[in-house]
Amino acid sequence: QAGAGQGPEQIFGILGDLGVYGNFGKGSPWLYESDLLIAGNQIGTPYSAADQFMAFSAVGSYTSLGYKIDDHHTLYAGYGFQHVVEPLASVPTNENRGWQQYNYEHFTPCGGFKLSSRLEERTVNNAGGLALRARQLVQWTYPLNALWYLIAAEEVFFNLNTVAWGPVAGYDQNRVFAGIGYRFNPTTRAEIGYLNNYINRAFVEDLDVNFLTFNVYVDL
Repeated sequence: QAGAGQGPEQIFGILGDLGVYGNFGKGSPWLYESDLLIAGNQIGTPYSAADQFMAFSAVGSYTSLGYKIDDHHTLYAGYGFQHVVEPLASVPTNENRGWQQYNYEHFTPCGGFKLSSRLEERTVNNAGGLALRARQLVQWTYPLNALWYLIAAEEVFFNLNTVAWGPVAGYDQNRVFAGIGYRFNPTTRAEIGYLNNYINRAFVEDLDVNFLTFNVYVDL
């Protein structure tokens, strides 16, 4: 592996997410979710701090349809499109992504716990091949009072096959998030936090991205 013995490339970024959620009628088990994500990252490494600046690096739109089996179990199927440029991609890339997901949620005196298992099918515009990826999320939320809450999550990614345009079978990346949330009203909440995204790369040094995140969610 190229770059063996070196530390990962470290960059800083800002990530914003606007999510809209709801169901198809009061009491309906059918759900929908839609997210718009925009990211900017530090450009200029390894130049001096004076030569570094923030630049647009990714935009993505993700929409899914879900079915709530009961208070604990939900199934989803979705589609996403994202456009990624340097430093998160070596060349400008458009990715189309389908997925299937299972959520398990449980609330305890110690907070709310969520497990999310996802299978993704990914293609890109600049090379052929279908990449399969599995993701497993563990999330914890803890209410501080009626308005404020703490949130933490970890998600690990595994490529299930090797594809010419980049993915190599095995460990892909890991995301760790910690933040605090505020409920403006029963339908709108916002979160601010820190997200560390460690990306395993086969032919160059790994990428370690430190994001400051701003998220707004509207539950219709």
